[in-house]
Amino acid sequence: MKLISRSESDTFEIGRKIGAALSGGEKLLLIGDLGAGKTVMARGIAKGAGSNDEVSSPTYVIEKIYRGRIQIRHIDLYRIEKREIYSLDLDALENASDAIMIEWGDKLPISYRKDSIEVKIDFNENENDRLIEIVGDDECKIKF
Repeated sequence: MKLISRSESDTFEIGRKIGAALSGGEKLLLIGDLGAGKTVMARGIAKGAGSNDEVSSPTYVIEKIYRGRIQIRHIDLYRIEKREIYSLDLDALENASDAIMIEWGDKLPISYRKDSIEVKIDFNENENDRLIEIVGDDECKIKF
């Protein structure tokens, strides 16, 4: 599924719709360059999943948890080297009732990307526009 976001509020709203479609157990990989809108997307996803928690990128703490209709575990791999990812024990984070949202998800080895929904955010010609592509087996649950 491909979408165009014309503003930060559009990106938030797309995220909110993704979050509203989550039932728990999903693994969302947020992929995009620095400043593309991954954290804005994460805010929308958390809101759509029923969380009123303040959402910010967990760059330095690595993981934050947001409580709502379902619990979301928000992980940021920006500062993590690829070789360090294995020491994070990401398999232990997977819980059938929690959704996992990983910023910089493209840093994950292919084996960790299995059964995930990739949310790719790219810059467009207009500096405010973003091209958003949602790819994965569970993308069909998300209605726009």
